[in-house]
Amino acid sequence: AASDVYKRQLWVFKVDGEAVGTIGVEREYLSHRRTRREVYKLMDILVREDYMLTGLGVWLTLRLRQFFENTYCIGSTKYSHSIVTRLNKSLTTLQTWRYPIRLQHFRGRTFGLKALNALLRVRDLFKRRDLPKGYTLDISDAPDPATDELYETMTELVLMPKRSLDKYGWRFGKHPYLEARFFKLKSGGQLVAQAAVTPEPGRRANVYDMLFRYDGDMATSARQLSTLLPSVVNTLAKEGVDVVSTQVNDPTSAAALSKAGFIYRNEPNPVGYFFQDPDLDNLMQQGVPFFLMPVDADYD
Repeated sequence: AASDVYKRQLWVFKVDGEAVGTIGVEREYLSHRRTRREVYKLMDILVREDYMLTGLGVWLTLRLRQFFENTYCIGSTKYSHSIVTRLNKSLTTLQTWRYPIRLQHFRGRTFGLKALNALLRVRDLFKRRDLPKGYTLDISDAPDPATDELYETMTELVLMPKRSLDKYGWRFGKHPYLEARFFKLKSGGQLVAQAAVTPEPGRRANVYDMLFRYDGDMATSARQLSTLLPSVVNTLAKEGVDVVSTQVNDPTSAAALSKAGFIYRNEPNPVGYFFQDPDLDNLMQQGVPFFLMPVDADYD
């Protein structure tokens, strides 16, 4: 296993003293029921423009495998997508969903924009703005103490990476656009769903880590998420946000997003893995559904 100094680092690779590429590394645990395995996520694979298509990204990824036995990797650009698919076994694909509150342009054009925004306002008039009876919403800058309970119920159903609760926000330092707020949906005083939200430039926001309580009924879990998401959108709309985005890979979250009015975008983001531990690799071959939370994706 890698020593502690490598557990949460941004690796910067230099040529003649100049940075030409970076890869972020973060330790997580893949959990499913009583199985828990240490893995390292490789992310933020960036190569300076004049070094693109030179094989540097491939070399960086292979180099880090000398330090980390079990890794999984997420693409963020068309170049890193190629690295993920060529050097790893296919794990899953993240799908992009967006909720347009107000349009600043439509496919690069401003013609007819007022009419389109008027239609969006009419759409929102017919959407429920108040929580259904029995639900309450809490918004704060820290995850709920019961977040681990959501993890535990979900890992009965799926294989998913788990991080410590102090890792929300920018992973390697302070960043103004990755200071998360947490929207917590409760029923009968019990946390049933939670989402982390961060602002982005251009009056945009991203929804991360949509966790839900699984008690044996996926329909109930989907309903909890579809109850939470309109409250997230309504709050952000009042704050002047124009577009809300997220990425998911599981059908429950996708169904909740669709019901809440989010629109699917054909912008797939591949996720691959390379596990040198045979027991962990065998676990991946058992066909247990893999749940990847949106905070694991690179939006920058």
